[in-house]
Amino acid sequence: MGEPLSATPEAKERHRALSEEIEDARWRYYVLDDPTLDDADFDRRLRELEGLEEEFPELRTPDSPTQKVGGAVSTEFTAVDHLERMESLDNAFSYDELATWHARLARDGVDDPALLCELKVDGLAINLLYERGRLVRALTRGDGRTGSSGTPGPCPATSASSRWTASRSTWSTRTAGSSGAPPAATGSSART
Repeated sequence: MGEPLSATPEAKERHRALSEEIEDARWRYYVLDDPTLDDADFDRRLRELEGLEEEFPELRTPDSPTQKVGGAVSTEFTAVDHLERMESLDNAFSYDELATWHARLARDGVDDPALLCELKVDGLAINLLYERGRLVRALTRGDGRTGSSGTPGPCPATSASSRWTASRSTWSTRTAGSSGAPPAATGSSART
């Protein structure tokens, strides 16, 4: 296998422009709650950026939008670090992409996983922490390392219980999921 190609000036400029567009779109979506791109346009730009980085690996840097999950933490809520990194789901837009993802699971040691496919709905990824059966913390995904605290009430849109019925031996329980509604009900669409 030969040396990777050096990025052309045009590729560098396109990478810079796409990175700025994606970061601006994330800021407006996650922090300002004022999206400027629909999900299809956002995903198209992100995939083009991923393609450039695949072709020219030197463009893939730690601060690239392709190396980040979600967006910045909202400034309207308290920022809190997650106990463990909260990852985002991968997107698959075709059967071939789904098959590639499934093969990666097997390669990573996940044998014959049970799968459930659902339509993507607009949602807020949330991580709940219960201690001794009581909800003590509710965080959004944020950037995966730090989320916005919605404690004591996680979010009016969630139906998360403030109590968790478990055995007396359970000290702490963490759960993650999405609070959401169909896009028609919210006027927007989800982005991971």
